[in-house]
Formats: sequence, structure tokens, C-alpha cells
Amino acid sequence: MAFLVRIAEMIGASGAANLRVLEANKELENHRNQLQSLVDERTAKLNESLRLAEAANLAKSKFLSNMSHELRTPLNVVLGYSEILRAKEKDADKKQYLESIHLAGKGLLNLINSVLDLSKIEAGKMPVQKQPMSMQSLLHEIGIIFKRQAAEKDLDLTLNVSSEVPDVISFDETKLRQILMNLVGNALKFTDNGYIKVHCQAFSNDKNDALTTIILSVSDTGKGISSADQPLVLKAFEQATGQKLGDYGGTGLGLALTKQLVDLLGGDLTLESTLGRGSTFQCRFDGVEVLSELGHKGDLKRERRPGSIQFSPATILVVDDHQMNRDLLVTYLDEWRFKVLLADNGERAIALAQQHGPDLIFMDMKMPVMDGYEATQRLKSNADTKNIPVVAATASALMVEKKKILEVTDGYLSKPITYTELVDCLVQFIPQESKKPNFINPTKILIVDDDDVNRFILSSVLEDWENTDIDIACTGREAVDACCQAERPDIVFMDCEMPGMDGIEAARKIRDWELKNCISSASIYLVTAHTIDEMKERGCDTLFNGYLNKPFEVEDVAALLGVDLISAM
Repeated sequence: MAFLVRIAEMIGASGAANLRVLEANKELENHRNQLQSLVDERTAKLNESLRLAEAANLAKSKFLSNMSHELRTPLNVVLGYSEILRAKEKDADKKQYLESIHLAGKGLLNLINSVLDLSKIEAGKMPVQKQPMSMQSLLHEIGIIFKRQAAEKDLDLTLNVSSEVPDVISFDETKLRQILMNLVGNALKFTDNGYIKVHCQAFSNDKNDALTTIILSVSDTGKGISSADQPLVLKAFEQATGQKLGDYGGTGLGLALTKQLVDLLGGDLTLESTLGRGSTFQCRFDGVEVLSELGHKGDLKRERRPGSIQFSPATILVVDDHQMNRDLLVTYLDEWRFKVLLADNGERAIALAQQHGPDLIFMDMKMPVMDGYEATQRLKSNADTKNIPVVAATASALMVEKKKILEVTDGYLSKPITYTELVDCLVQFIPQESKKPNFINPTKILIVDDDDVNRFILSSVLEDWENTDIDIACTGREAVDACCQAERPDIVFMDCEMPGMDGIEAARKIRDWELKNCISSASIYLVTAHTIDEMKERGCDTLFNGYLNKPFEVEDVAALLGVDLISAM
């Protein structure tokens, strides 16, 4: 009996244990379910946050795209017509007004681009595009851009490229130009007296001659930046402590964008500044590829100018819902013998394309009735129109939209459209005529300058003219030897400041030789960084036929050549 009782007790204990196990398992399952619910809830919240973040980024991109489009569309008209009128206007005051309008428009465009560029860099969507470039030419261009602003503030603007800097390197010229524009523009803004110096130097790689280190520095004698504010000025939308917006303006984007561009190019930006004495910004780029001058100098980009190229007759269709944009392109295209057709929407563009079979179509992408995307797709799917090149002329500036546009079109122009960009586009699709501006009679031209960059730029301008034989001299003595002989040049561009015999002494010796030998006078132009009034006070009018101020623009050289062209003809 006792045994049976013991068995019963054991069975009862076992049941209780099993019951406790069941209860524990049930509790564990409840905990598991609660944990899974918590994980599901947090995962759902994380997915929702991710969805909201992606939606916010999409909304940001869409906003930037729309903002860019809406601002670039009127800017296209402002910059385009001011550029056209500025080239045609003869009155000095009116020309200055147009120049101010053009500069203000470009300033607004730079601000738009700065906002977009910051967004692209932050999103990792700004590619580095290397191409052959010349540091000498880039600094010369920077000097042309800022010379007037420096003169207005009576500042000494000097730009120097050391002799060890290679003639041609492989680099992203567009981004490097923007870096220099920001740094020099910033120096001009905060410097009221003294100077601004831009210097470029290079250090070769001992182990690899094909690579070099480029160092760019921009120094000024401006207000300077305190040590406490120096880290601040490189942040977006930040300005130095105590700086009043009304005093200097700006958004605080310039230096922040410069820092990000330097980082993007693999460089390093440093700042040395003393409050009240000035600042020096230095950009260092290691591992820059050196290119062969012989093989790549011809690849360097040159600015197009009116009359520098001729096209065969062609029919061009311009499609844009804004009449001012259509009129602007028509004004640009009037230079050549084009038949221009106009349409204000995609449907009308398709009808005109089928009727006339144009050689090229400029297509706006955002239009009522039918947009440029649908119109282009229909043209490309039609056997009669599929081979007509279609170039998008649009105010959309985001890279993702550009890629989308290029999937359906044959080319891309971003508004505001410049003359140079238009010509670069036209040469891809419209045959060119061999006819060039020329002298009726063969004309020998001598370029005298100890600076190889100035010689290269002048040669680049003059080689567009037929019937010209261009020679160079590096010193005043070489110029005298070249001019004081039977086979002498007809036109001479004479640098003023040269080691040994300067340009004025060389011109005086040439004029004395002409007088002594009863030889007709060559046309000699003085190329100088001094003011024309200063040169006239030194009696240069009796020696020279005219003056070319450094830094000079293409139009300045063309104007002097035009005078000789008339007399030669």
C-alpha cells in the first residue's frame, strides 16, 4: 500500500513538473511573440522613416529641378540679349549698362549653380571630368574676368605661373575654374586697398615624371579672418563673426563650395590669415598627370567668337513655348544662312518636322500640349523623321534629368545658352564651309613677347585668318633683327616690358631704320599692362599704331586686326 502511495506521489509530482514546463513554454512563447511584435513595429517604423527620407530627397531634387528651370528660363533671355546687344552697341555708356546687366545675370546664375553643386556633391552625384588643360590659359582667363573689378577698387591684381608648371595637364578645368573664381571673387570682396595675387607653382615627382604636384595660392591684403572664425568660413551658409550682410552681401556658399570642390578633386585647401592684414588660401593637388604639349595642345578649348566659323545652308527647327527663348535662338542663328522654323509645342514641332525635314531640331523639354520627351520619342519612332538630330535646349540642370534627356535626344544644351555653346553644338550636326576671314594679300605677322602664354593666345587668335604667316620673337633684339631686313613683317604685336631691350626701345630702333632706309612703316601695336594714357605720356603715339591692354580679350585683338584688314584690302 505504501508503495502505491509512493507511486501516486511520484506521478503527481511529475504532472506538476510537466505543468510548470507547459506554463514556462507558454510564457516563453508570449515573450517571443511580444519580441517579434516589437521587432515588426520597429522595422515598420524604420521602413517608414526610410520611405519618408527617400520622399524628402525626391521632393528636394524635384524642388531644385523646378527652381533651376524657372530661374534659368528668364536668365536665358537676360544673358542672351545682353550678350548680343553688348557686341553691337557702340555708345560707351550704354555698353557699360549692358555689361552691368550681363554681370548681374551671371552672378545670379553662379548662385543657382552653387546651390545645385552643393546638393550634387552631398549626394555624391558630381563626377570628376578630366581633360587636357593649360594652367597658363586658365589664369589668363581669370585675369580678364576680374580686371575691371580690380581696377574699380584700384587694386593691383597679378597672376603668375611659375616656369616649372607644365604647359598641358589632365585635370577638371571646369571645377578648377570655379574654385579660382570663388577664391579671387572672395578676395576682391574683402579687399579695399593693396593687392590680390594669384600664383601657380608645381613640384615634380622624383619617381614619376608623368605626375606633378600643382599648388595654387590666392593672397590678398584685405580685412583678414580671425583664428576663431577661420573654421567657420568654410561651412555652408556661415560668415565671419560680426560681418554685416549689407556690407559685403553673399550667402556664405562660396568658400564652402570651394572646400567641397577641392576635396572632390582629391586636393587639400588651407587658410592662413591675420585679422586686419589679409589672407592666403592655398589649394594643393598631388598626382596631377602631365601631358605632352605636342600631343595635346591642340585639344585645349578655345572660346568661339562671332565670325570665326561658317556653316553650310541648313534648316533648323526651334521648339520652345517661351517666345523670348525662341527669339533669342533666332537672333543667334541669324549670323548664318539658316532657314529657321518655329514651334511652341511638341505637336506643332512634329508637324513641321514631317513637312520640312529640318537638318537639326532644338527642343525644349517642358512645354504644354505635348512636352519635348513625347515629341522626341514620336519623331524617333517615325521612319521619315528618325534620323533628324534633336538637341535638348532646357533649363533643367540636375544630372539625373540630363541622363534621362540624353536617353531620347542626340545632344544637350543647358539654359542660359551662350554663343560658344551653341556653335560647339552646331559643329556636331551642321557641315562647315571652308571659307574663313582672310587678308586679300599674304600678310606676315610678328608676335614679340617674352611670355609664352601671351604668344600662344595671340597665335591662337591669328591662325583663324587665311593668308597670314605668323612668326614669333622672344626679345626686343630679336624683333629689331626681324623687322630691319628686306623680308620683314607687315604687322607686329610688341610686348612693352621685356628683359634687355624693351618694346618701346625696339620700336624706336625699327622706326629709325625705316626712316633711314625710306621703307614704308610696319603696323606695330604695343601690348602692355600699363594704361594707354601712361603710354601716350611716354611718347608712344609716334612709335605705335595702336595699343592692346593686358589682360586682353579676343575682341580686342579682332578690333586691331579689323583696322589692318580694311587697309590691306
